[in-house]
Amino acid sequence: MAQANSCSSGTELQTECKTSSEHDGILGSPFLMAVCRICFDSADENGSGGLVSPCACRGSAACVHLDCLREWCGRKGDFLKCDLCHQRYVGPAALELARSCHAKARADNRDDSKSLEAAYHLAVALNEACKCGEAADLHAQTLASYESRLGSEHDNTLAVRSNLALAWKGLGRLEEARQAQEQTLASYRRKRGDDHSHTLTEMNNLALTYCELDYRKEAAVLLRGVYTARARTMGTENPETLVAGTNLASALSKDGAYSESVELFEHCLVSLSRVLGHEHPRTLQTATDLAVALSHMGCHREALERLRPVVDLQRRELGATHSRTLQSAKFLALLEDACPEKHDHELQRRKKKKSSHERHVATAAPARLPHERSAEHSRTSASSEVPRKRLEEAAAPTDTRDSTDPRPLLCGITDTRAKPSEKRARQENDAVLAFIVEAGVPFDEALIVLPLMLEQGFDTLASLQTLTREDLVQFGIKDQHIRRFLMYISQRSGCT
Repeated sequence: MAQANSCSSGTELQTECKTSSEHDGILGSPFLMAVCRICFDSADENGSGGLVSPCACRGSAACVHLDCLREWCGRKGDFLKCDLCHQRYVGPAALELARSCHAKARADNRDDSKSLEAAYHLAVALNEACKCGEAADLHAQTLASYESRLGSEHDNTLAVRSNLALAWKGLGRLEEARQAQEQTLASYRRKRGDDHSHTLTEMNNLALTYCELDYRKEAAVLLRGVYTARARTMGTENPETLVAGTNLASALSKDGAYSESVELFEHCLVSLSRVLGHEHPRTLQTATDLAVALSHMGCHREALERLRPVVDLQRRELGATHSRTLQSAKFLALLEDACPEKHDHELQRRKKKKSSHERHVATAAPARLPHERSAEHSRTSASSEVPRKRLEEAAAPTDTRDSTDPRPLLCGITDTRAKPSEKRARQENDAVLAFIVEAGVPFDEALIVLPLMLEQGFDTLASLQTLTREDLVQFGIKDQHIRRFLMYISQRSGCT
C-alpha cells in the first residue's frame, strides 16, 4: 500500500522525457530511440514523444504512449496490471489509468459493485500519487457502502479500511491509523491466520505506523516477522519479500543497527533491480533509503555518490514535483553541503575505478566492510556533518513506504503479486490446482477457479486450508462440490 502526502488534484501527468545529453554520466534517455509497444510510433527527435514506462517491462516493451495504453486497457478490461510483466502499473500513468477506469464505470452505468471497485482502486492510486486527502475522502465513502452492504468483517470491507488507515497516516492522523490497522489485523488473524498474505501486509503497515509513533522496538519485531514469513511462503526474490526487507532495514537504521540495515538494504536493492528494473519506483525508493542509512552511519560521501543518479531518475519517472522526488532532492542538497567534491579525493578515485555498468544504479555496488565505513566516518570533519535533526526531516522516504500492492477486492480483476520466476510460478500454481482437484472440484472447473484463488492470496497449502464456505461460494464453486471441499480441508487439518 502506498503512503503519500496530500497534494492538489490538478497535477498533470508527467510524460515529457529528457534527451540523452541531459543525462550524460548517468543514463541515456530510453525514450530517444524507443517505440510504443502498441502503435510502434517512436518518440520525436527531441525525445519527447509522450512515451511513458508504466510497469516493469524492459527492452522493446518498456515504452508506450499513455493514450495507446489507456485504449488497450479499456479493451481488455484491466486498468491495473500489465498483461506482459504481470506487475501493477506505477507512477503517474497508474493514476491516469485509475481515473479512466472510474470514469468508464460511471459512464457505463455499471452495477454498484463495479462502481465501488473502481472507486476503491482510484483511491489507492490517489494515495500512491501523494493525494492522501482525496484518497481518504473516497475511501471513507467506499467503506461506508461496504459496511452497510457486506458487514464489518467482509474481506472487501477490511481491504478498504486498511487503505483508509494508510491515507490517514499520510495526513498525520497517526492514532486513528493505528487503531484502524490494529482492528483490521485482528480480523485477518482471526479469519486467515498469521501467514496469510493479507495478514502479513497489515502487520507491515501497522509496524510502519509504530515507527511514526516512535514505537521502534515493537515495529522491528513485527517487521522481522513479516520478512521471515514472506521469505518462507513467497520466496526470497518475490517483490513483496523484498519490500518487507527494506522496511525492516529502515526500522533497524532508526534503531541504530546501521551495519545490519545497510547490508539488508543493499541485498534488497540488487534483487529489486533485477526483478523490477532499476527505474521502477520501488527500486528508486530503496536506493534512496540506502543513501539515508549510509548517512546515518556517517558515510556521507558514499551516500552522495549513490543518491545523485537516483534523484535524476525520480525526476524523470515520477516528476519533479512528486513528494518522493522533492524529499530525495532535499536530502541530496544536505549531502552536497556536507561533502564538497573539491575535497573528496577518495570519491574521485573510486569513480575512476568503476565501470559504467558498476556506476549504474541497478547494480548497487557491494558494501564496504564495517571497519572501512568507520574509517570514513572518522575522516569526516565536524564541519561536514549533516545535522541529525535536518537528516531526519530529509530522510522521510526511509519509513514512508507501506506495502504498495492494494489487495484485490473479491470482484476485482487484478493480481498484484509478481512471481519470482516463471518456473517457480508454475510450480506454485500446479500445487494449488492439485489441491483443488483433490478436494473434489472437476478439472475444468478448477482451471476457472484457480486464478481467482491466486488473486485473493490463496497461493499456498496453508492458506488454502483457511478457505470457508463463503469463500468457495464467491469463487463460483457449485454446492455439491463445496461440501466435499470442506470435508477434504477438515481431513487434511486433522492429519496435520
